[in-house]
Amino acid sequence: MQRFTKDREDDIKYTSNTSEKERVWNLIKKIQFCMFTTKHGESIHALPKAAHIDEDSWRFFF
Repeated sequence: MQRFTKDREDDIKYTSNTSEKERVWNLIKKIQFCMFTTKHGESIHALPKAAHIDEDSWRFFF
């Protein structure tokens, strides 16, 4: 499944010298927000969440 648009494909090119850690962090940095969604019975509730990234401690959270 392709998750990025054609316009963003060029942003996600890596050489064989790029470590897996750098690749993952480069992808994580592109995430600016997410939607936290819950379902209770027939009711769906969604909240936008902003990304907070702390690369030094290897953590990211919303």
